[in-house]
Amino acid sequence: MNALNVTLSDDGAFEITSHLPGKRDFKIIHDGADACHPWRVISEMGGSGIWRDEDAFQSLDEAMDWAVSLSTETFPVPGYSVTLPCGTFFSRPGKVKIEDVMASIGWAYVVSVNGWSPITYPEGTSKNAVLSYFEDLVEDTAAILGSVDRCPPTEGEDERGMEMWVADITIPVYGFIQTHHAQETFLAIFEEEGVPSTNSFDYTTRTNVIPHTATIIDLEAVRKARERSPAPRAATTSAEAGR
Repeated sequence: MNALNVTLSDDGAFEITSHLPGKRDFKIIHDGADACHPWRVISEMGGSGIWRDEDAFQSLDEAMDWAVSLSTETFPVPGYSVTLPCGTFFSRPGKVKIEDVMASIGWAYVVSVNGWSPITYPEGTSKNAVLSYFEDLVEDTAAILGSVDRCPPTEGEDERGMEMWVADITIPVYGFIQTHHAQETFLAIFEEEGVPSTNSFDYTTRTNVIPHTATIIDLEAVRKARERSPAPRAATTSAEAGR
């Protein structure tokens, strides 16, 4: 691992702790309000708790390399490591974008999660009454109410004379999540807002990423396959022998 290590914290910020006495610590955070330069570098002097803006960048790679250079007082940027909450780490700088590297190991920056919240009402209940319930449900929460629809009887009838309604609910996330555990993460987000869900979710990422993985060739398997293959048939005629 390289001497300097950047860590992704649970709150979604990349943190750089300076190894130089009396120098600033840095964070790289995402600011969704700035579409052109969404990655902000902020710094704190000597554990003061006061963070100030340093600069903003178009890509996470630019922001992180720049912050590492400032922290180490080394230009161009020296080699460093990035450690994720799962314990996985990778080396920088590199040709592949950081977000693409993270996607290849199961991490993505999620802007919002979309889920569906169900409720059962007596048959014949007006849509306005159901809509009022969901409006009260999302009031004073981060949840955003979308469409509200009655399920077809074959899907939504859980007992005689009752109908199921489902609301489309979106909750902003703005953070990196481990996609292997996306469902439980999103379920926790909905539970935190007090919104029941069907446990089925869609999500929107900040940008389209291209996971990069290595193609590993098992040379031992290739050798054994060759050993099992029949030997080439020897030429038996002058024509086959090329005469």
